[in-house]
Amino acid sequence: MMEKIKEKIEGYNYLITLLTILGSIVGIVELFQVEIRRLWNTQIPSLILVVAVIVLFVICLFVFRGQGSNKDFEMTIKTTIKTEGEFLVRFQRLLVEAKSEIIICGLEEFWIFPLLISLVIARSKNVKVKVINFKDFRERYRLLQYLGCEVFMCSGVQDEDRFACVLMDPTDVRGGRAIAYSLRRREKDNIFGRYYLNYIDYYTIVGLYNHVNSLINSGSCRSLGVVDHKPRFQRYQDALLIGKMKKCRFYQGADIKIEEVNVNKIVPLSRYIYKYKLSQLNDFLGYYKERGWAYFTSIGITLSNGKVSPIVPPVVEQRNGKYYIVEGHTRIYKMRELGERRIRAVVVRNVNEPFPSSPTKWKKISVDYDKHQERNPEYARYIESGVHKGIWSNEI
Repeated sequence: MMEKIKEKIEGYNYLITLLTILGSIVGIVELFQVEIRRLWNTQIPSLILVVAVIVLFVICLFVFRGQGSNKDFEMTIKTTIKTEGEFLVRFQRLLVEAKSEIIICGLEEFWIFPLLISLVIARSKNVKVKVINFKDFRERYRLLQYLGCEVFMCSGVQDEDRFACVLMDPTDVRGGRAIAYSLRRREKDNIFGRYYLNYIDYYTIVGLYNHVNSLINSGSCRSLGVVDHKPRFQRYQDALLIGKMKKCRFYQGADIKIEEVNVNKIVPLSRYIYKYKLSQLNDFLGYYKERGWAYFTSIGITLSNGKVSPIVPPVVEQRNGKYYIVEGHTRIYKMRELGERRIRAVVVRNVNEPFPSSPTKWKKISVDYDKHQERNPEYARYIESGVHKGIWSNEI
């Protein structure tokens, strides 16, 4: 199905690309003329310069084309996404930069928790969000409904007709963007998806948009309904948060307080910071500044069911005079980067269970797209499960 769409719109993209190249050639020729007049006080006929630029372009074309097959060359002239981490970075930017509409098709549930803050930022600006899923209902879809998103269930669509994409303001010629996500990718292809940009790929974006709409109206999909709710961030009671923390694994008998902690005494348990999390945090910190809140003040997200879903501050466990991070590596990393000496965190004492991963040093931490830290699930704290149970679901 995607191939049919591609065939219809590929010709338009080639036309736009050709016009862009011709415009670039004209611009380069004009620039050369200005510089030639300035340096040598003379002028070369424009036709000669045009021919020279075209010849140079063709030479470069064949040089790059020689680096691989025709298919490989075709991929270099488009923005490819090679890993899940790169995909999440692109996706995160679409969410926070959208002005009117976001459409998420075929991604199911893996993105919801990682990009929840960015989704709330989009909805807080009244950006319409439609989510199309091909699998059976998941509990996390209920959270999307409580945030004011419209969720469509399309489990009747055949496998060969399923596709995945994210569309941002798809009818906006200048601002529209899209990500096509490969559902049938192979390891050797080294391609996770493809990124499309406004007027350069306008017809591709509109083609995807029209295909999504035809899918929604085909009778194979049903809407779960949409609630007119614009979520927002609001203050959350520390005592209420601590009470929920005591429901977390290993914390039933622990001493839990919210305190300011010396950054130099905090020890990381992860060697990697993910780029999409860092990008999302940069956007989120602005909300604290706008409202005059200290970083990581206890806050929550208002839901349409009348409840508030807390955003847990960084969580550290104190042992032998040091504080070990079990939740919030990205936030503490950012505070160190900003030169903050003390941060607000949930401090947990009297816990003797082993950590889920080994302590490391800050100088060994790197920012990356996808590298994963080995963790022992037997000792995972499952903080999010304990804190959010009963707010929008009995599961997580």
